Amino acid sequence: MLDGSGDEKQLTRLATHLPKNEFSPTVAVLTHLGPNEETLKKQGIRTIPLQKRWKYDPVAFGRLRSLIQKEKPDVLHSWMFSANAYGRLAIRRHHAPKMVISQRYIDRWKNDLKNKLERGLLSRTDSVICNSQQVVDFNRKRHVPFDRLRLIPDAVEPIEKKNPQSREKLLADCNFPADAILVGFVGRLTSQKRVHDLIWGFQILRQLVDNVFFLIVGDGPERYRLEKLTVNFSCSHLVRFLGHRRDSQTIISLLDVFWQGSEFEGISESIMEAMAAGVPVVASDIPPNRELVVEGKTGYFAPLGEGTKFAQITEKLLRNQSMRTKLALESRKRMQTNFSVEAMVESHCKLYREVLEG
Repeated sequence: MLDGSGDEKQLTRLATHLPKNEFSPTVAVLTHLGPNEETLKKQGIRTIPLQKRWKYDPVAFGRLRSLIQKEKPDVLHSWMFSANAYGRLAIRRHHAPKMVISQRYIDRWKNDLKNKLERGLLSRTDSVICNSQQVVDFNRKRHVPFDRLRLIPDAVEPIEKKNPQSREKLLADCNFPADAILVGFVGRLTSQKRVHDLIWGFQILRQLVDNVFFLIVGDGPERYRLEKLTVNFSCSHLVRFLGHRRDSQTIISLLDVFWQGSEFEGISESIMEAMAAGVPVVASDIPPNRELVVEGKTGYFAPLGEGTKFAQITEKLLRNQSMRTKLALESRKRMQTNFSVEAMVESHCKLYREVLEG
């Protein structure tokens, strides 16, 4: 669905920035529409919900197949496992569009049946886009032909610096003091994000730094367990679970330090948004995060699972304003130089042209 998650944001950025004199995109959504529909419609892009209700929904599959036959697209670009499967199965052998899929994660959760399906559908795939080098390497190990793999990093738009009025409102809404120091996390509350490590780190940090508070933005199956953990650690009065927020990007820009402790990722949208906003990042030391953060220059790494290290690094950052200012400048510069929307869109355009010519 077109919610505010990272993958949906990337799709929306791509569709709305494709050159209109060359491309005319239509966005079909397997399930239902969401907040990003409005952004797409403002740019004159059609959005079509297929209303999939179950994992394997023959009715939604029929709608997709009919849509492809009616529209006759030159390129069919699918995103994520379900769409990648539905899209490739729906195309006819005769007069088929060029098929491009996006692989955005290291999908360790796939069972043998799903892996077999992926291998079987490679014959219907013209190109596989990966958003990080680690995802490229993962797909090579799964025998995706090298000449079909393409690395196109995600992109982030420039984010305005902290707005004092917005920060005051956020603090008031959370019932925090006006001079509060804010550490935050944004993302799905799932086991892979290891938010429990961050909560452990925060309960140590609050003993090292006065007036520090923790914002957790996002929702997911781990929320109840994490809320209970803050109670067990006697820090629930210093932590706010804000749920899924459409203004998460704004909240990130109002933080003093951003934390991300995932055990695996494709590319972290929230880290990119924090860096684009000039917010110092402390992240788990995993390969995808190293594709974004430059140690000591744009942020710092903590060993996976070591909440204590998050606390120690953050204490040093909070006591050194000049260090935070330097990190902010370098982070913004890195996002603007290496992860711009313009570069991401042009890479996709180039790939579309290549598969059409091929």
